[in-house]
Amino acid sequence: MRPSRALRTARLRLTAAEAGDLATLLPLWNQAHVREHLFDGVELVSRETAQGLLDDSSARFAQGGLGLWVAREADGEALVGFAGFLPSESAPNLIYGLDAGRLGRGLATEAARAVIGYAFSRPALARIQADVDEPNQASVRVLERLGMRRTGRRVVNGRALLDYELERP
Repeated sequence: MRPSRALRTARLRLTAAEAGDLATLLPLWNQAHVREHLFDGVELVSRETAQGLLDDSSARFAQGGLGLWVAREADGEALVGFAGFLPSESAPNLIYGLDAGRLGRGLATEAARAVIGYAFSRPALARIQADVDEPNQASVRVLERLGMRRTGRRVVNGRALLDYELERP
């Protein structure tokens, strides 16, 4: 079941990401702060990698799952960022990112809260999880504002990650 309408917050309109969003999201995903924390510091997020993320998201939505949402200004078309979920073995994994010019305004929390609300509207979903690069204290604060509880720390490919989870309210 594909989401039929946009998610709305006070400042944002979020729509399910589609293949046509490649031209919008690829430049965002190639901003240095996004590459560093979400793509493990790759030098360049390729068009193929980005298209694969969008295709996977569309397929998950079509199968009744959770995918990625594009966040735009509530009253316009300007890109703010994205938020959504990547598949994981135990629970959907929350992911989000903002355009560099939008950082520090609470928009990541707002977008993440909207997609979490959508996720928990699904009766079968009991919890979500997230991981964050330990040095990324801005994202740590977002997860904590969302009410997520830290559940551990691990090192993956030489990067220290903090694990968080949130159970259905």
